[in-house]
Amino acid sequence: MTRDQLAWAGFAPQASGFGLVWSFRRPTGSALVDVGLVGQWCITVAVAIAAFGAAGIGAWAIRALGRQFAVSARVVDGHELVTVGPYAHMRNPIYLALAGLLVATGLALSRGAPLLLGLVLYLAGTHLRARRKERLLKKAYGVGYETYARRVPRLLPWPLWRRRAA
Repeated sequence: MTRDQLAWAGFAPQASGFGLVWSFRRPTGSALVDVGLVGQWCITVAVAIAAFGAAGIGAWAIRALGRQFAVSARVVDGHELVTVGPYAHMRNPIYLALAGLLVATGLALSRGAPLLLGLVLYLAGTHLRARRKERLLKKAYGVGYETYARRVPRLLPWPLWRRRAA
């Protein structure tokens, strides 16, 4: 088994992002934007993001990984490069799912500035963890992983962010 312990360094800013969102809560029942229906839409959008987007993507990604799922960046004996399910559209769907949960939680419960700062911290930690994990996969799978990485974006699955294969 090969692990990348430095990938854990990204966990602290990710966790700090969630901590900020949870620590600076609005009064119960109040909306992020208190402009009548706009505020209620924030809560409705938050529930939709969490329930249908983030949780669904996360569960789909964990199912696609199967027994290879792990919190730490690692490659074990018999490890295979997963490129199906959400991994056909993005290389790090679990990180995207967690970002969605952070945003949904912030829209539903937190204040604006802590939500924005929390998201920035989370994305900084995610960038570090994803780079370390991808370095490990590149070492394990070589050209196969490089080809996959050129074809599939790191985090956002839309064509606007896709890199074109050379």
